[in-house]
Amino acid sequence: MEDDVLIDVERLCRLAHERGLQELTISAPEMSLSIKTTYGTTMVAAPLAAIAPAMQAVARPAPKAAKQEAIAPEKERGVAVTSPLVGIFYRTASPDSPPFVELGDTVEKGQVIGIIEAMKVFNEITADKSGVVIALPVATGALVHEGDPLVVLGQLV
Repeated sequence: MEDDVLIDVERLCRLAHERGLQELTISAPEMSLSIKTTYGTTMVAAPLAAIAPAMQAVARPAPKAAKQEAIAPEKERGVAVTSPLVGIFYRTASPDSPPFVELGDTVEKGQVIGIIEAMKVFNEITADKSGVVIALPVATGALVHEGDPLVVLGQLV
């Protein structure tokens, strides 16, 4: 039951984000949920006691294969630029901006590869080494955790 609640909350957040909803409020006898979107970012407000047990009991789902992109053969591993914090990952600065990096792009050490929003603060994420983008394992708007790979870099040719 708790797993279902967390999955439903996640689906509602994605729906609000995808549809550009500014606010969605749902009330039920056991809990109420308010989802508010600010500048294209979905924020959730709900009684912590209502969803905390579900969040602790659920293991993080694996990323969906449909959202993964790669141009390198499976045997080429590369080095991942990982998330330094938990938040929502964005590949672009705004919905109408081009992505910071695309598959096949050459990335220099210190170059911005994306933004993570955490607690209403947008944090630029930079590459810690140079390389060529061989995989983009995270879709824009996805929740990432500390240590999750955001971009995979292969060796410069």
